Amino acid sequence: MTPQEITHALTAMFGDAVKINEPESWQIEGENLRLLVLLSEDQNWLRSLITIAPAQQAAPFLAQLLEANFDETQETRYALFQDLLWGVFSNTV
Repeated sequence: MTPQEITHALTAMFGDAVKINEPESWQIEGENLRLLVLLSEDQNWLRSLITIAPAQQAAPFLAQLLEANFDETQETRYALFQDLLWGVFSNTV
């Protein structure tokens, strides 16, 4: 996927909320959404980071998420950052 194709796809989904930070970085901030999309410099992989829930709401599920990180998710990781639970999805393109 080229940077232009990613820009087009994100703009089709999120309109003016799409901010292009670099040729390989896009950020979308909505009322209940924060999404960061990163494309590797060689355009071999794409990583998407998205907010899932406030950390307090996610707390009861942290043990399950950590277990999934270790056992099952393969290309998906979960993280707490800025008091939010984030999902980090990686994929080769």
